[in-house]
Amino acid sequence: MAHERAQAIEGLERRIAERTAELTAANDVAVQTGKLALLGQMAAGISHELSQPLAALQTLADNAAELLKRNDPDSASSNLQLIGGLCTRMGTIVGELKAFARKEPARLQPVPLEQVIASTLMLIEPIRHASRTRIETSTVDTDLAILGDGIRLEQVLVNLLRNAMDAMEVMEAGAERLIELRVLNHGDTVTLSVRDHGPGLSKDARAHLFEPFFTTKPSGKGLGLGLSLSQAIVREMGGQITASHAEPGAQFDLTMRRAYLDNTSGRFEPPPFD
Repeated sequence: MAHERAQAIEGLERRIAERTAELTAANDVAVQTGKLALLGQMAAGISHELSQPLAALQTLADNAAELLKRNDPDSASSNLQLIGGLCTRMGTIVGELKAFARKEPARLQPVPLEQVIASTLMLIEPIRHASRTRIETSTVDTDLAILGDGIRLEQVLVNLLRNAMDAMEVMEAGAERLIELRVLNHGDTVTLSVRDHGPGLSKDARAHLFEPFFTTKPSGKGLGLGLSLSQAIVREMGGQITASHAEPGAQFDLTMRRAYLDNTSGRFEPPPFD
């Protein structure tokens, strides 16, 4: 009897392990699909963002060649310095996109929030500019860090900011489109808050927001996977994401564990998460 019970327990544990592996693999595929969908949505804006420095590079290169013909090396050198700056800018954009699209498991480590927010705003800038949205951000301490995966956190923030912009498309022409991106330090946790000034969320919408394929957008504007994927990513990092009606608008709060700087070792140490 004891032997049979041990075999049954062993078989059950094996099936649980197999099912867990299947769910993990499915979640990884879903997360990657969501990332690629976001990249596709950003493609037109990124193309525009790269076309401007490319055109400037051509002009500066032509001018530098002409200046050298005129024996004006100082002016040519100035043009070459500008070319170097533009190349750096383009490399940064491409590097952010490559990191954003890379398929890797979440690596929990201290992530400086100032850096994450700067990278997110750079990724979203072409779309922000095209939609004439103003994003108002709070000042973030340079030593404020959370425990998470920087690239995946950027993915979540990009998704929340895009949703906020989409929510304000119904506003009247001329009305200010404003998004507030705030960082609140609660001690052992840090909350990133994204609030739009659109029509807000109904009680029914709030009850289903994080369900796969639920969307308040018109047909063809979204599959309804963004928020469910964002929730999965945040939970994988040990955090929480909630939504509320902000009057006016909607607000999404992303709460993560804070990583502290140990003055003795010079390293960040994460606290336990309640």
